[in-house]
Amino acid sequence: MFGKDAGVLTQLEEAEIPDVLGDLYDQDYSPHGTARKRNANADWRSGPLLPLQPRVHHRILEDFIPSSINDCKSAKEMMLVLSNAFLAHRCAYKIGILHRDISTRNVLLVRKDDGSVAGVLADWDLALKFEHDSTQNVISPTPQRQQHRTGTWYFMSAGLLRDRTKAHTLQDDLESFFYLALYLSILWFPHTGTDSSLQDFISLVFEQSWFNQRLGLFLGGDFKMLMFAFRDHIGKIDFTSNMPMTIWVNEVFELFQDFYREPCGPKERHLHNHDFIVERFTEVLNLAGWSNERITSSREPVAKPKRRY
Repeated sequence: MFGKDAGVLTQLEEAEIPDVLGDLYDQDYSPHGTARKRNANADWRSGPLLPLQPRVHHRILEDFIPSSINDCKSAKEMMLVLSNAFLAHRCAYKIGILHRDISTRNVLLVRKDDGSVAGVLADWDLALKFEHDSTQNVISPTPQRQQHRTGTWYFMSAGLLRDRTKAHTLQDDLESFFYLALYLSILWFPHTGTDSSLQDFISLVFEQSWFNQRLGLFLGGDFKMLMFAFRDHIGKIDFTSNMPMTIWVNEVFELFQDFYREPCGPKERHLHNHDFIVERFTEVLNLAGWSNERITSSREPVAKPKRRY
């Protein structure tokens, strides 16, 4: 991982940010750099090479053992875990840190002794330190990032997948949280509203990519954009046993739908901060109508990032 991961965690810990993996002990192992960096200028290399950031072996010891979000036993547990991670993201953003890799492997579950659950936001390896301007857009004081997208392919925003030059902003991370909730919800809980089969819907919306010969890289996000703009492949989703989750998914869907239909429209302001989605989490978690029913899917959540260079 980047050495900066522990630096970011230390900053989060000093700011008393809840629901992140804080480090009790860490140490850099600088001699253990990556072979790719060491051999970047070797005589035997040929062809172009994208700029590389140096990486070192870095160990962090925690005082608890989280598990995969896959261990959630119900829709409400899943939404609690996501809500905790989202609140951690908001706290980090307020002190100038943007996570940039919201995914199944980075939102983790901690089951307490009393059986209740909490969520943590882990892996700050790709986090960006930034400053806010008067419009709450992100301005980065850090060196230029590596020449590839930041994130996990399934959960990256349509804008990042379609345009490799786009700066990664808060709106992209908020969109990633929505995709993560949508993906896990349709995978695990009975629902109606997707026009395609589950496999086809996941392939089109979360996996779609095409190779741009001119740029020499993969692009994607077209079906995510179409899903929001025209409700392609998706209708009004109804989680038949979890009415509160139906409310959350459809209300947050409509937020991004309005954004992609009218990027500078009246609801675009909701993507300058976390407040709208936090309110939706608070609203639905206080409602009745949750079920412990969970379907058994033959398809497990993606475990590793799928980055296209």
